Amino acid sequence: LSKVFLEWKKKNSIFVREFFKLLFYQNHQKIMKISFRKISTKELATLCERVIETSKKSGFPEISGHPLLLGLEKIYKEYEAVYTKASYSGKGVSVAKADKERDAVYSDLKGFLKAYSRMKLFPEHEDAEKLYEVIHAFGKNIGALNYAEETAQMKKLIEELNKPEHHRRLSVLRLDPYFNELKLKQEAFEAVYTEQTQANSELRQLKSATALKHELENQLKVYLSLVNAMKSLENWKRFYSDLTKS
Repeated sequence: LSKVFLEWKKKNSIFVREFFKLLFYQNHQKIMKISFRKISTKELATLCERVIETSKKSGFPEISGHPLLLGLEKIYKEYEAVYTKASYSGKGVSVAKADKERDAVYSDLKGFLKAYSRMKLFPEHEDAEKLYEVIHAFGKNIGALNYAEETAQMKKLIEELNKPEHHRRLSVLRLDPYFNELKLKQEAFEAVYTEQTQANSELRQLKSATALKHELENQLKVYLSLVNAMKSLENWKRFYSDLTKS
């Protein structure tokens, strides 16, 4: 793995060095016309990182604290945050698992009540019938609903089963453990589903790498034009030399 990393680093270092050789042979007007279209998002990130890093290490406040460099660094941080980002939160597996566990408890409870309600010789079959009616009213085809709809229906079902008359029937049938487990699984699902919703919302609010790429390219051009224009001054001359040797 380290060998692969070293090869990648060497390759990108060569790319950065050759880019600067080409870049600084151009005059100011040509720098501003440079096209980054053939540079990948990763290569652009590598290039900006090297420019910023070399600028910060120059030891000259007029360079390391220059507004154009600070502007480049600001946009680069935004770009870095999004070009490697996932397009989704990655919490889908956890949500599906929590939903499956919730459905399993619900199915067991529903199956028991349906079977018990048909056993007319048992005195508690009427309690089972009443509870099954509640299950059927709120949970019919609940598995075919999407996560949001199923969650809303499940909350209504739990609220109804929490009523004193239904709670008594659950106790008579010794189903309290199942009902409590259903409530726990519902709470667990809501927690992870909320996390997924928030995470996906945050990702959607971030600018895309494509949208930021053009902005970063322009800022980089402006800053490199400054370096090119100031290279005759002593401190900038040394910095210019360090940058082209990067």
